Amino acid sequence: MRRKRTPTPLTCAGRGTLFYQLWVNEDVGARSNTAASQAVIQQSQLTVSATSEETVSEHNAASQAIDGKALTIWHTKWNLSNPLPQSITFNLGGTHNVNGLKYLPRQIGSNGTITSYIIYVSLDGVNYTQAAAGAWANDATEKTAVFTAT
Repeated sequence: MRRKRTPTPLTCAGRGTLFYQLWVNEDVGARSNTAASQAVIQQSQLTVSATSEETVSEHNAASQAIDGKALTIWHTKWNLSNPLPQSITFNLGGTHNVNGLKYLPRQIGSNGTITSYIIYVSLDGVNYTQAAAGAWANDATEKTAVFTAT
């Protein structure tokens, strides 16, 4: 059972590491995703939880996905006791018109990279709407998911 989190969780379903950047359009009606029209949601506003995290053999807790450090990671349990799919939920600390997510895969090591994703958004932490889905290359380059502002 998923715990109710308010006000605005964004869930990215996948496996492995996540180094995020969420952005919002300053002009809610805009469709442009240029740097000039984007405002990044600050780390200090966010909290995060995950369906699985490795905290026994390594400290790879979900909170490391939002610590701003490229070399720390969130990783699912190594013993695979939690089967796929896995998810990480970001509580944005307020209501935002989110229209994108950037993801930096782990920079050291090759396992745990998210290669397919579904992004859901919610205003109440109970009712979710799919905002985006897709696939990313299995490499260490930064990935982007862009979707209509929600």
